Amino acid sequence: MVEEILHQNFGAFYKEYYNQVYWYIYKKINHTEDAQDLAGDVFCSCYKNFNNYNSQKSSITTWLYVIVNNRLKNYYRDRRINVPLDEQIDEQYLAVEDDMTQAVLIEYYRDMLADAIATLSEKYQLIVILKFFGEKHSDEIAKIMNMSSVNVRVTLSRALKKINEYLIKHGWNGEIKNSTVI
Repeated sequence: MVEEILHQNFGAFYKEYYNQVYWYIYKKINHTEDAQDLAGDVFCSCYKNFNNYNSQKSSITTWLYVIVNNRLKNYYRDRRINVPLDEQIDEQYLAVEDDMTQAVLIEYYRDMLADAIATLSEKYQLIVILKFFGEKHSDEIAKIMNMSSVNVRVTLSRALKKINEYLIKHGWNGEIKNSTVI
């Protein structure tokens, strides 16, 4: 009986969030099959842990995005380790040396940014991810995180300050601002 109720609730949960999760992942990795696989992994993990979800600790969407974020971190980590360098560089960058240098620098700064975000608390990470990668507004993030919009903006500002400090400490010569799309 409990399993049947869990299955029905999870079915509704899956129908409501699958497309959102899939497109969120797809925007990050720009690869259809991998996005489908990762979304499937996310929902398998959710299903296994669905009965352990505690609404007193976080909203269901926060719980879901934490799982999504963890899967994406694993995906990026595994690709960085397992994919040979020649597969990572697009052929278009090989045509002109300046373009290739630019591509390497962009990849380097993306890695540095990912490392900076990884140093943040889980709450800060989720807000940054929802804002810049999920393209959510402060009001939407506030609903997901069970926070006020003002608190979201303050927390985002603090997170960006920490990211900026990390980047400067590690050689970045620019500045990350709230209006900057990461």
